Amino acid sequence: MILQFKRIEYKFLIGNGEIYNLKIENQHFLADILSWLQEIDEEKIMLFDTIFLDLQKYLLFLSDVINLDLNIKKQLTTLYTNIDKNIIKDEQRIKLSVITEYISDLMKDITIDNNVELDYDASIDFKTLFSAINLRYKTEDQDYFHKLIYYLKATIDISKYKVFVCYSLLDLLTDFEIDLLKEFLEYNHLSLISIGNSSVRNGVKTIIVDSDLCLI
Repeated sequence: MILQFKRIEYKFLIGNGEIYNLKIENQHFLADILSWLQEIDEEKIMLFDTIFLDLQKYLLFLSDVINLDLNIKKQLTTLYTNIDKNIIKDEQRIKLSVITEYISDLMKDITIDNNVELDYDASIDFKTLFSAINLRYKTEDQDYFHKLIYYLKATIDISKYKVFVCYSLLDLLTDFEIDLLKEFLEYNHLSLISIGNSSVRNGVKTIIVDSDLCLI
């Protein structure tokens, strides 16, 4: 799988566990690329194997790695669906049906004791239950690096993403954290591209685009 940005000749090999440092010296061009990533512009960013692939399915742009939030509606909806389809067992569904009967009886008592005529739907599936109890990822007491790894792990469990693109990530990481991140990427057959103006780092493949948009 190959990823390429318009006006940059370099082809990024995706899925090999590589960390890339795309160092862009032209600030106007850097702003353009960040805009393409924000909008997932498939005319400016190309992902292909033997054919062109759907960029949104395989690439995720993380513009703010310090304030990553797994507990947004889209992520939670996908999490609930994944648990419901792949984790819940038949005996657990039976238990939920018993709980549903108790809830139905409870609602009957409430409506009988109320002077206002009420209606309700007592049927509950697991996704409804998860939402009602606010089931979510536990992210408290994590520093930004462990939150990043946790975020990546949780995301690939519920998606097809193969490449993560971050803004100036390498400026935040120690050499030891880079080594740990690389191990994680290699194990999961992922790649990561840090875009910005970060310095050259050990264990990271650096591609420099100068002010004239030429590769150095």
